[in-house]
Formats: sequence, structure tokens, C-alpha cells
Amino acid sequence: MLGRVFELASSVAADALRRKVLYLVAFFVLVMGVAVPALPGYGAGVDEAVYRVVTRALGFVAALIGV
Repeated sequence: MLGRVFELASSVAADALRRKVLYLVAFFVLVMGVAVPALPGYGAGVDEAVYRVVTRALGFVAALIGV
């Protein structure tokens, strides 16, 4: 049973790499990391929300990779 789950997970990760989904998510994280400190209201509580979004995006990538 666990072998089938691993096979399915590796297939999904390979498909995500083939469709360049992981690269798009990583690019989004990079853009957010660079652009957000340049926003005018960055110090007004925005940083916690941005860190949440970046954490979710990295969690998505980790889940697709299977870490």
C-alpha cells in the first residue's frame, strides 16, 4: 500500500516539474520576497502576512516534492 502511495507521489512531483508548476511557485516566492520590502506600508503589520504567504508557498512546494 505504501509503495503505491510513493509511486503516486513521485508521479505527481514529476508531472509538476514537467509542467513547471514548482518553478512558478518558486518564482512567486522570490518576487514576493524582493517586492514586499519596497512597499510603503511594509512596517505596518504587512510583514507577518507576507511571511504567512511565503510559508504557504514553500509548504506547497515541499508537499509536491514529497519532503
